[in-house]
Parts: sequence; C-alpha cells; structure tokens
Amino acid sequence: MTTTLFEHLETIDDPRDGRGVRHPVAMILKLVVLGFAAKLVAIEHIVNFFRPIWNEVGPELGSDRVSPPDPTTILRVLEDVNRDKLEQAFRNWVSQLVEGQSMTVSVDGKTNCNAGKEEETLKILNIFAHDIKLTLAQEDIPQG
Repeated sequence: MTTTLFEHLETIDDPRDGRGVRHPVAMILKLVVLGFAAKLVAIEHIVNFFRPIWNEVGPELGSDRVSPPDPTTILRVLEDVNRDKLEQAFRNWVSQLVEGQSMTVSVDGKTNCNAGKEEETLKILNIFAHDIKLTLAQEDIPQG
C-alpha cells in the first residue's frame, strides 16, 4: 500500500516541550511543503499566502486553530526537527514512488564556493530521475 508524503511526515517526532505547543509538528511540515510546492520560499510568504484560506486549509493539515502558526514558530520547529528523520521520511515516500520502475537518472556533483572559507566549500552529489522529474537523493561529499 502506498502512503502519501503527508502520512510520512506524521512520523516525525516533535522536538518541542509539550507545554504550550499549539501547532503539531506534522502540520507545520505539511504547511511548509505546500508552500514550497506553490513556489513560496520565504516562511513569511507561506504564512501570508495561507492566512486568508486557513479555515479551509488548516483542518485538512491537522490544525484546530483559527490562524496559521507564526513564522517564528515555524522557523523554530524547522531548526529543531531531526533532519535525519525528516530526510528518511522523504526517502521512504520517494522509494514507494519509484519501486519497480526503470528510469533514466543523472548523477551530478556540485561545488558551492560561496559557502564560506575555501577549505569549507560545500560539495553535493545529486541523483535526479528524469522520468518523474524528482531528485532521488542529495548527499554531501566529505572534504578530503
């Protein structure tokens, strides 16, 4: 049985202390994913985009609040969420999408020279599936 990306995001643990939490971590992650899908890259823009339609969207994402979370709340959650578990949730979802399919992929390495000092350049290996227009994996290349 195939599960949705949103179902995979439900598996991410909330890094916050339970006191005072108003917005579930999975709902915040879903909101950010929808914002990115709408080509919104700033958290403030995502919140502003969804605020007028929150009565319709919020409950579908798992919110019982009358307004979306504040941008600072979203940023704090994104800073503290376990990145390995988040990445694993995405990889599990993508694995379902590509299971049993043959496809053409590209492997491409990139070096970001503007990431800091020269000895701290960021090197990344990307694996992109052309048939489904999806990045299957993105790995840091250790400095060596």
